[in-house]
Amino acid sequence: MDTVTRLAKRNGRSMLIMTIVFFLVASFWSMSGHDGTIISQVDKEMLGVAGDNGSVFISMEDILSVELLNNLDIGICISGESRDNVNMGKYQNEIYGEYLLYAYKEAGSYIAVHYGEDVLVFNNRSRKITEKTYEELINASVTSRKEVCYGKNE
Repeated sequence: MDTVTRLAKRNGRSMLIMTIVFFLVASFWSMSGHDGTIISQVDKEMLGVAGDNGSVFISMEDILSVELLNNLDIGICISGESRDNVNMGKYQNEIYGEYLLYAYKEAGSYIAVHYGEDVLVFNNRSRKITEKTYEELINASVTSRKEVCYGKNE
């Protein structure tokens, strides 16, 4: 076997080993839970927000008020988790006391939903999508013919 053939085989094996290692590291990284996902859905009857550690569904009839917030001091985590990109779980701050939080860390705005004795604060991946969800909540409450107090915190 000449030198070029041996180098090609060795480089091929090295590339195969590096590819396998890359996929193993990528698989471990994705399974280790560094990133989280939050989704929300609004229809005329219900608001649903789900994250990797749970979900909450609120009937439009139970919503008392909704606020669009430009910033939020999330306070302390009572139970839940913080990942590289999201905070999820039961939190406590000076504004809402104990509340549920499903929020991307870098989204820039939040929606606070007051229902019964509870508060849910959530957002979507971006400010634009969060504001669209806020508008959907307003439209859903109009469709359900329920008077809900809405506000924007500038």
